[in-house]
Amino acid sequence: PVRLEYSSQELAELQKAFEQASNGERRLVFLNGEQGIGKTALLDRFLANIQLPELTVLRARCVQMRGVAEPFLPLLEALERRCRESYGRLLIECLNHLAPTWLYQMLNLLAPDEIAKLQPKVAHINTGRMLREGADFFEMLSNNSTLILILDNAHWSDEFTLDLLCFLMFRCSSAKLLIIVSYRSC
Repeated sequence: PVRLEYSSQELAELQKAFEQASNGERRLVFLNGEQGIGKTALLDRFLANIQLPELTVLRARCVQMRGVAEPFLPLLEALERRCRESYGRLLIECLNHLAPTWLYQMLNLLAPDEIAKLQPKVAHINTGRMLREGADFFEMLSNNSTLILILDNAHWSDEFTLDLLCFLMFRCSSAKLLIIVSYRSC
């Protein structure tokens, strides 16, 4: 494929959406284009231009699956990666408090005694509960600082991840949230 570059106009639009989200207006941006057109490069340039120490970025990437995909798989994978970073213990504590069903999907982050304490909290796990808990968790991350939640290759996403992003976008509570969804037309 021919590699094209997005213009400075698209970069300015992302910056404007970020500023609106930072002021408490939830924003949802869609990046649509064929493979190789520069969606990832545009996102990389945008993130490189953001200079806020309190900024939180969670970047999830969907992959093409031939079978049944685990609900919320790209977000779980991105969260698990962040939980392994230096401040990951704080994220694990927040997940334990607000979204134990999410933490239960990442048991390899926990010691056996932590797993034993978590099990009673998740006795009635289902995707509806995970949707609500996930929304509460991501909103909490966006209360004091702007959260940029990126879903790359959303054309391969599971329906639960897309439902969560939609639910997050239209909740009535306040949040400093920018959701960016990149996808290819099918």
